[in-house]
Order: sequence, then C-alpha cells, then structure tokens
Amino acid sequence: MQSLYYIAYKLHRSIKKKQTKRLPCKVISVGNLTVGGTGKTPATITIAEEIRKQGLFPIILTRGYKGKGKEPCYVRAGFVSDNIQTCNNFIESGDEPYLMAQRLKDVPVIKCSNRYRGGIFALTNIEHLYRINSINNDKIIFILDDGYQHWSLERDIDIVLIDGIKPFGNGKLLPFGSLREPLSELKRADIVLITKKRNEYAEEQIRKHNHFAPIFLGEYVPISLVDSLGQSRVVDEIKDKRVFAFSGLGNNEGFINTLKGLKPSDVINCFFKDHYLYRYRDIETVCKEAQRAKSDFIITTEKDMVKIKEMLRDNSIYALKISLKIDRDFFNNIFKRLKL
Repeated sequence: MQSLYYIAYKLHRSIKKKQTKRLPCKVISVGNLTVGGTGKTPATITIAEEIRKQGLFPIILTRGYKGKGKEPCYVRAGFVSDNIQTCNNFIESGDEPYLMAQRLKDVPVIKCSNRYRGGIFALTNIEHLYRINSINNDKIIFILDDGYQHWSLERDIDIVLIDGIKPFGNGKLLPFGSLREPLSELKRADIVLITKKRNEYAEEQIRKHNHFAPIFLGEYVPISLVDSLGQSRVVDEIKDKRVFAFSGLGNNEGFINTLKGLKPSDVINCFFKDHYLYRYRDIETVCKEAQRAKSDFIITTEKDMVKIKEMLRDNSIYALKISLKIDRDFFNNIFKRLKL
C-alpha cells in the first residue's frame, strides 16, 4: 500500500508539474511533509503580519479544506458584497481560512482549490480587497497556504514546517504513516521552520537531505484567553487551576503542552478528530465532563472556537489565543530571497 501511494503521488506530481503556472507577483509557499499538526496556520498568520508591517500587500491563497462555498471567494466574517464572491462563515470557507480571516483583519484570504485561479481572482478584485485603486504587482506577495505539494503553481520560496514534538510520525508514508512525501523531498525546501520545540533528530534529518536551507525555531506564545463574545482574560489566571481542555487538531499534543506551560494544577483532555464539525450534544458533553471534573476553566483552540461560537449559550468556554514567536533572521531571510 505504501508503495502504491508513492507511485500514485509521483504520477500526480508529474502531471501537475506539466501544468504549472506563474502569477505576476512573488509567491511564498508554507507547507509540510506530514498531514496536519505542524502549525501552518499560526505560521501563515505571522508571516502575513510581518509582510504587512513592511508596507507590502500580502494575500493568502488557501484550499479551504472542507469549505463548501463557491470558488474562488474572499473569506471575511459576516461580509456580503455585490462586487466580489465571498465566503462569510466557516461552513463556506473551512475552519482554518476563517480563523486566518478573523486574525488578519487587513490581509485578504482567498479560498480556491486552484490557487492560480484564486490568485487571478485576487488581482482582478484588488481594489475591493485592499480598498486601493491600484497596487503595483511588485508590492503584492501571495502566501500559498499548505503549498509544499501544490505543484501547479510556481513559487519563489518554499518554507517547510516540521513539528518539533512528532517531526515525521512513524517515518512511513500514507496510509501507514503521516508522511505525504519521503524525507528526501526536504531537498526542495528553501527555509525550514521547526515548530513548538527544538528537535535535534529532526535537524539531523534535515541536514541529511538538505545542506543549505537555514533552520529556524518557532515557539507558541500564549497571548490571552478569549470567550465567545471576544472578551479577554490574562493567561496567568489558569495558574494552579484545574483546566478541562478539548480540541480537534491534527496534533493535539502541542495545544496541551502550551496549556501545561501556564502551570495549571491539572489538565483534563478531550480530543476530537482534525477539522471536526461539532454538534450541540458535543458541547453539552464537554460542559458536563468539565463540571464532573470540577474544572475551573474550559479551554479550546482558536480554530475550534470558530466552529462552536454560535452554539454557546454563555461565555464559559475560552479559546487560547496564541502567536508564533520566530527569530527576526527568519523574516530577514525571506525578504532577502524575495529581493525586497
């Protein structure tokens, strides 16, 4: 099965690479070798914020996994326009694009499985996205979310993320492991970002297959606890308290480790599968279990809060808002490669 998957993967890559197109702007790809859990969404948000600070105009292109909206579309919460196709809720956009759109108020997020088509859509509608009559193409930077295996769009930089807790899973390809590609494909990376914690084994494997890509560390930094009404509490409040944590991520361990770093007296876990579509009864079960465990706080992730917000009858559940702290040289390296 593993060999069959790899044969199919190589065939797919060969076909798609023959159809590769280039957008008339710089393109940064943010992706990984494994399925889920490396922190692509926080990394994409952080990179977009930094590009915007430089006076440039980032646009995120995303597939919008499980999003049901008509493509291509501009992802923006509660936004409806006669001038541009929009996805204004997470059902239409998918959970991760919706979270990015919430966090990045002044950075457009475009959902389209065909990223080239999404990019052309963005350029055609640039005055609606940035509310500026004209922007030179050399000022626009596309960020290709989950783009390492998206062969049909050329990019200027390939950034690969590796989970410092579980870098390569069991080292096997799908369907017997979590690898989308063999480790040898690290050779294509221009920059590698290890997330969550440093991992010497991961660094050894990177250097085995890629001698030149600089390696950086990205660490999660808790910012605040945010309820369904958008009200914030300081993260220090959970110190020495009992926390009931639930999440539906590709790798829930990183979320739990971040919570434990805030020194609660105990963390009780309840995990759902990645991109899980919550029902009312799931939230009722979570609240009952938290009450049974005599928890002081019920905490989930920002990505999960996006999906449960409208179901909550009160503000008793909090999302842990985080940022990804990355060394300044990481961004300097990006801008140098883009010749900006």
